[in-house]
Amino acid sequence: DFCLASQDVTIGVLLSEENHQFEVALNSTLHKKNADILKDLFKSNVKNISKVDSFEASKTLCGMLEAGNGVAAVISFESLTSAVQESICDHFEVPYIMTSWRPSTTRRTNMVVNFFPEDQLYAQALAEVVKSLRWSSAVILYESEEGLLRMRGILELRDFKHDSEKNNILVKQLGAGNDHRSLLKEIKNGWGDNIILDCKTERIIPFLKQAKDQNLLNSRNNYLLTSLDAHTLNYGELDTAANITTIRLFDYNREDFKNIITGSKDGLEMKQIKTETVLFYDALQYIT
Repeated sequence: DFCLASQDVTIGVLLSEENHQFEVALNSTLHKKNADILKDLFKSNVKNISKVDSFEASKTLCGMLEAGNGVAAVISFESLTSAVQESICDHFEVPYIMTSWRPSTTRRTNMVVNFFPEDQLYAQALAEVVKSLRWSSAVILYESEEGLLRMRGILELRDFKHDSEKNNILVKQLGAGNDHRSLLKEIKNGWGDNIILDCKTERIIPFLKQAKDQNLLNSRNNYLLTSLDAHTLNYGELDTAANITTIRLFDYNREDFKNIITGSKDGLEMKQIKTETVLFYDALQYIT
């Protein structure tokens, strides 16, 4: 029982960039936990870590684990150095906690806990959303190969076979650049009004603006945005009658989280909250 612990319980947090939402969730959660037990027990050790340099990331993490009494667990976020971080935590037998989507083919050690839904369940959930929309045809636009993996449940709805003219699902990859006019013209000329868009959140509004220029953002057009942070965007600037569907992993009215996030002096609006912040909060609850 942590409450009977004779020494501090330190939670390690590895960040590759500053994140105000994580800071609010971390500080507010630990403050409340300590206040509830009338003891300054839970502490944090937050370190900035390289996204791409495995050697530097290893030094940072090892320094955290070897300093003082070490840490009870490490919370980190998906990056190119994640595999190295995971291996180090496994060596030190320290729980390594993640909040990001990962394919089931990724090797996992016994010390990994991921608060993001298992990828097959997530793919099934997306498929259920599409089924509920009752579309007879759709265009899937994906940014990365990972995005295509997330779409596999949707593809299975139609027994999809690549390059078959009989399919009523068209699958296209977004180009690396920001100009999607030729792709949108192709969709406009041959494929209907239902589009499933899987891309980074910051690419959504620019894409929809180009869709509007191509007359693909009218009342007959339907969009399913698979980004779990699509709810944070302002669609008012598009001035559109199109039906845009977004999905979330969390409930705006979840009282415990809402009180932590909006009740602090740095309180945030719930509609600003990103999914990874909620999963980060859940991870903190799990540890403490």
